[in-house]
Amino acid sequence: MLQDGVTFLQGSSAHNFTIEHGTTLPSSPVDGQLYRLTSTNGEYFPALYWYNVTTTKWITSDIHTITAGDGLTATETNGVVSISITSGAGGGINQAGVNISGNVQVFNGVARWYPPKSITLIDITSHVNTAPTTNTTIIDLLKNGTSVLTGTYPTISIGSNNSNTVLLTTTLTTTDYLTVNITSAGGSADMYIQIRYQ
Repeated sequence: MLQDGVTFLQGSSAHNFTIEHGTTLPSSPVDGQLYRLTSTNGEYFPALYWYNVTTTKWITSDIHTITAGDGLTATETNGVVSISITSGAGGGINQAGVNISGNVQVFNGVARWYPPKSITLIDITSHVNTAPTTNTTIIDLLKNGTSVLTGTYPTISIGSNNSNTVLLTTTLTTTDYLTVNITSAGGSADMYIQIRYQ
């Protein structure tokens, strides 16, 4: 795996090297470049990001523990990052995501996501590139057709790009599935819904 010009092999690790950081993401990044954003900047929030040249997007996960499906794990403290490559996805935090391109509409989702193993959901949050203008945007998460949320839903307020984070403790096996409903929408567009699990 190539990250920021350094090739990592499975089972290898690197410790105590400094990642470039600041308040604005670089305007001309290269594939695999790592950068730690230290304050909110438009649609981006403070976190550790890496650039994907295929999607031309900065990608992030939890700043304190990053576990990619290929086994990349990183911890960060004040710009000092330790990265380790382990076999498989390991027991760390993973994420499933839903992308909605264009205008966000009210709908009952039918696309199903089945977990790769028995898991416990950690939280759900959402972000939009275009903030709602006429009504809040509200997301519901369902397990096997029944909501796992009890009164508190990820909600994006008028004029905001980010929802609240809703904590979860729901467990799933490989035969369970998740779907997502949008129960309210009002002018938001280009949504990403992130569901973290372990």
